[in-house]
Amino acid sequence: MEGCRFRTLNDYRNVVNFDNGFQLSIVCNYISYGGHRGLFEAALLKDGDCVYHEQEFPDVKGNLSFQDVADLINKVRQYPADFPYTKNVFLSSYENTNKEV
Repeated sequence: MEGCRFRTLNDYRNVVNFDNGFQLSIVCNYISYGGHRGLFEAALLKDGDCVYHEQEFPDVKGNLSFQDVADLINKVRQYPADFPYTKNVFLSSYENTNKEV
């Protein structure tokens, strides 16, 4: 995956930016869903805030394989810029809590 940032084994964090204005936060670490098994977690972002769409992206997605992540990247890339979403008030500013130290 282009732009990977591994700090240690099973500690991966990256944000993929798309032309449609969405971002996809991809994480694999000891507290992410599936991270203890080397699987990934993904959250949909818009303007740095965690967002969701009831049918397409109802919550953070966990236990994702490399292929699942690749498929999700391709799917989000195809969202139109006006794709409807709701800001997740419980996870707002998600990107800011995931910055490298």
